[in-house]
Amino acid sequence: MIKTQTQEEKDFLRLILPHYYTHLRENPHSFITHFYGMYRVKIPDLGKSIHFVIMKSVFNTDREIHKIWDLKGSTLGRRAKRGDGVSKDLDFVDEGRKLKVHPSTKTAIMKQLKKDSDFLAKMHIMDYSLLFGVHVCTQAEEESEKNMIRSKLMESSIRSNTPMRRLKKKEFDDNGGKNGVLKYIFESTKGLFGLVPEEERTQQSEDDSDSDRDDKVSNGSGSGSNELRTILSSLSSSVSTQAMINPYTKRDDLGIISGESKEIYFAGIIDILQSYNTRKWGETIMRKAAGGNEKAISCVNPEAYAERFVEFIEDIIEE
Repeated sequence: MIKTQTQEEKDFLRLILPHYYTHLRENPHSFITHFYGMYRVKIPDLGKSIHFVIMKSVFNTDREIHKIWDLKGSTLGRRAKRGDGVSKDLDFVDEGRKLKVHPSTKTAIMKQLKKDSDFLAKMHIMDYSLLFGVHVCTQAEEESEKNMIRSKLMESSIRSNTPMRRLKKKEFDDNGGKNGVLKYIFESTKGLFGLVPEEERTQQSEDDSDSDRDDKVSNGSGSGSNELRTILSSLSSSVSTQAMINPYTKRDDLGIISGESKEIYFAGIIDILQSYNTRKWGETIMRKAAGGNEKAISCVNPEAYAERFVEFIEDIIEE
């Protein structure tokens, strides 16, 4: 996915980047948006630049997504308008819908969502959503999913610690493990569409119309930049094999199969670049003054937002 950024979002992502990287490295199955790169395109004739990010799509699957919801955990005004392609919290509740998964799957999902929401609150982030989509399986697909689960379970049960597996594991670790793969992807995307990552382009574009504000952040003088450089320089193969096993699904497209194999769920936390700034604080005060309940209004402080978000998601998942 490609998404444009405001100047505020761009600066904020650079500010939290070291912490974001650390969180995703420690939580390889996090639901938080995976950013692959941040870029800037200069348009000399217009005297401006366009900032954007390339990120992982929540719906990276060949299965049709029959319905999509944007869930924040709030209720005030959270109903889709006629013709909208994405439904919201009240629409979900009105349908009486529940996500039906195995108890162990729910436990794993909620454990990770709690970690993700705690991280976002620590970064003073709010107003994010769980983008949730569902694929309704045909009868043939139901049987196929059940057979796939049985096959995956059998495959995992017969794996052993053979000399060949140990050799392959050593080769993987010697090449940097999972982090080595990510580093290779990062280096490969630098030439995408002829683009150059933000920090390199800033150094090459001293005459850019909006680069004055960028220089303080991107010239390496900031503590955040130094911290990120320290983290990236210490790439290692410390991620264990156990940590690489996805606790929610065995599907390659990361779809979570419902307990009855009738549906496949796809979910991810999006829109994580809204900080709880002065403007948002003022909005909270105004909505409360107008009689808005903290459980209902969308704009609340990050800690309250995270707690409400987790409670809502936990309530809609049925074991």
